[in-house]
Amino acid sequence: MDISISVYVITLYGCLATAGLCVVLQSAYHRWVKPRITFSIALVQNTFIFKSYVWVRLTFLQICIIIPYLMANGIALGFKTRDLVTLETRSSTIALFNLVLLSFSGHAHQIAEMAGLSLAMYRFLHRWVGRVMIVEALLHMVLIIIHRQVVDDLFKSGCIAAGGLLAILLSSLWFPRQLRNLFDKLHSAFYVTTMTGLLWHVGFPKSTVASITVGVSGGLWLIMHLRQLITLAVCYYSGGLAKTIDTVWMDEAVTRIQLTGQAVRVFPGCYFYVYFRGPLPLRNFLHGYRMMPMPDAKEAISGKVSTMDFLISHTGQHGRSIMGVRKGQDLLLIGPYGKDLQLHRFETVILTARGIGILGVLPFALQLAGRKQQDSVVRDKESRLRDSDDAVFRDVTRKVDLIWWLDHNEQENWVADQLRELQASDQDNKLLVVWCVYPAPRREPPPFKPNDHWQMLYNFDKISLSREIRQEARYPGRMIVSACGDQDFVDGVRSATMDNISPGRVITFEQLDYRPRRSAKTFPSDSVAQV
Repeated sequence: MDISISVYVITLYGCLATAGLCVVLQSAYHRWVKPRITFSIALVQNTFIFKSYVWVRLTFLQICIIIPYLMANGIALGFKTRDLVTLETRSSTIALFNLVLLSFSGHAHQIAEMAGLSLAMYRFLHRWVGRVMIVEALLHMVLIIIHRQVVDDLFKSGCIAAGGLLAILLSSLWFPRQLRNLFDKLHSAFYVTTMTGLLWHVGFPKSTVASITVGVSGGLWLIMHLRQLITLAVCYYSGGLAKTIDTVWMDEAVTRIQLTGQAVRVFPGCYFYVYFRGPLPLRNFLHGYRMMPMPDAKEAISGKVSTMDFLISHTGQHGRSIMGVRKGQDLLLIGPYGKDLQLHRFETVILTARGIGILGVLPFALQLAGRKQQDSVVRDKESRLRDSDDAVFRDVTRKVDLIWWLDHNEQENWVADQLRELQASDQDNKLLVVWCVYPAPRREPPPFKPNDHWQMLYNFDKISLSREIRQEARYPGRMIVSACGDQDFVDGVRSATMDNISPGRVITFEQLDYRPRRSAKTFPSDSVAQV
């Protein structure tokens, strides 16, 4: 055979064999390898190894992050360390470099937004870097006490810095969540005390590296806070993102305010920092509260809204500010922040909420139903007008389950209008299944029309939720479960989701950044409706 023909045949069939092998490998990857990788990632992200106390709540993923970080710090401290003097110097140097990482703080929502992290992940990193840094600084302090017998200015300044760090550590471990705003102020005060002591402390040895590190750390902290204050001042005096209170509705547990003004970009699951008017001009700049809006459903489809409702619990440090809101007042909003889950990319969606957490998931249901309804309207219009240019969303979502555990029956009044609007957007019951789990028997009709898809339940526990997730997971396509509520509730939903995943049935779980507390008003029979 001619050599040119041989080369052609070998090349041709070699390419065909390579292409066939690539097809086989790709098919095998998507059928066997990718599901197992996705399954393993889901387990790593959502499986708790430690959850006895709040400060040691660690998932497998978080442990995989912590261990290399601890090992790196341990190696840096112990590598070729021959005596305590070397260890003393290294511990202070490494602690100062870790301090620089902690200086990117003050406004976690902005930092998490820039880094593409969830608030939970950012806070986890901040806490553990801080704990390691404080332990290293205290180690340096102990070694100094052992070796130095002179109580001079160097020793005094070190004690001030160490005292501030110790106060930060203890307050971050056990400070109650109900006093979060007070903790934030104390945290800043302790940090300023620490930096004051450090600036005094590094001036004595005349260490260039230490002085630069402390200066950079303090400068970054000031820049982050000044940036926030400047942003607030510009918005406050220019009227940017200022909303006018149009209506105020209040009961003994919550206050609902409707804000109108210029159009604001929103997406389901987003939250804003709301600054209330106070007796002093600077009060707005110092007291921002994270709250989730309930935008107008029809406007929210376009991504920009001019009218938003905020349902604000009376539980928390903002209670006094809430009592002073009046129609016609202006509120300052900073945002939106949060992660856009883009649930329209999932075939099956399960939304779960407890109490006021309904604010976190109801906008998702309203958006998905609204987009489906708009697609139907556009398609009907196109069937009559073939030259129509109206776009359709073409969401892949086929099923949306919304399960809401109420803390008390009166909570249904908080979102009654939205529930009726949601039911009206899916009159054929092709998309939505909504279950409201009440803690006590009802005496009045619900705000929606009960049917096979819209039901009132009185006993729906974790086993029932797990069964529902398993039932929905039988259908083809991607599936996601989202939860919004207090930490115990979210952990229960997470556990029910993890009980039903496997390499052949991967379910995505997402916890919203917005984490409300349980309502202060409860009934003894609430335990029936707990997850």
